[in-house]
Amino acid sequence: MRVTRLVVVLLMAGIVLLRCSVVLAQNKSQYRTGRLSKVEDATDLLDTTHKASFLLLIQAGSDEYIAHHTVTYFGHVNKDLVAGNDVEFRISGKHLFVKTRDGKEIKARLCDRIGEGVRCGDVAFSPAFHAGS
Repeated sequence: MRVTRLVVVLLMAGIVLLRCSVVLAQNKSQYRTGRLSKVEDATDLLDTTHKASFLLLIQAGSDEYIAHHTVTYFGHVNKDLVAGNDVEFRISGKHLFVKTRDGKEIKARLCDRIGEGVRCGDVAFSPAFHAGS
């Protein structure tokens, strides 16, 4: 009876380890490479939340992604967010994650084009934010 339980526990542990390695491999393979074409300060000076915000434009082939990144005024904008740099990024739900050189991620809210403007969740920006502007 104890041998059977031990075998079951070892099998379950093996399955858990296998699943973890598959998940890690999938997460790593989700990253794409694109060019951070534009970083624009989008801070609302009348905003009382004490946050600075930036719009990021990433181009990956024919795909274009716009995202809204916020930091506290006392925080800092990551030095990896420089227009013209190639970046690794992934998309998960409504967010875009930029991988930094030290392996961490910068989280930003994906945006949608609405007419001439850009909407990021409840926040709208105008004029249009794109590579040519």
